[in-house]
Amino acid sequence: MNGVVIPQTPIAVDFWSLRRAGSARLFFLTHMHCDHTVGLSSTWARPLYCSPITACLLHRRLQDTLEQFYTQVIFDIHHPC
Repeated sequence: MNGVVIPQTPIAVDFWSLRRAGSARLFFLTHMHCDHTVGLSSTWARPLYCSPITACLLHRRLQDTLEQFYTQVIFDIHHPC
């Protein structure tokens, strides 16, 4: 797993083990490489933040099961699905 919980913050990046996440409550997915999604599955039930293109790929990979939990972080570049 490549993820990290940033010390002394509520932020976890590419980190999907809730048992080891401590007080993390803001979960960010940087991109859809398989080494960044280890542990992320259709049972995930926490807010998840990612870019629009990552949201599109996540949507396809998990077939809508997480759609209610992820938020697309909008950047200047538009990536249509």
